[in-house]
Amino acid sequence: MTGIHINTAEIPDYVRDNLAAATLRLIQDILHDPGGREKLEAQKQQRG
Repeated sequence: MTGIHINTAEIPDYVRDNLAAATLRLIQDILHDPGGREKLEAQKQQRG
């Protein structure tokens, strides 16, 4: 199986920080939506 490989050492700090902040905001928004936590849990179950 092949996959995408990203050398995280090449990602500038400001890009990494922006991505982390955006990811955190997204998760917080999902958790504040009605049924959001359940949707995340369902996705986690699907992944195994």
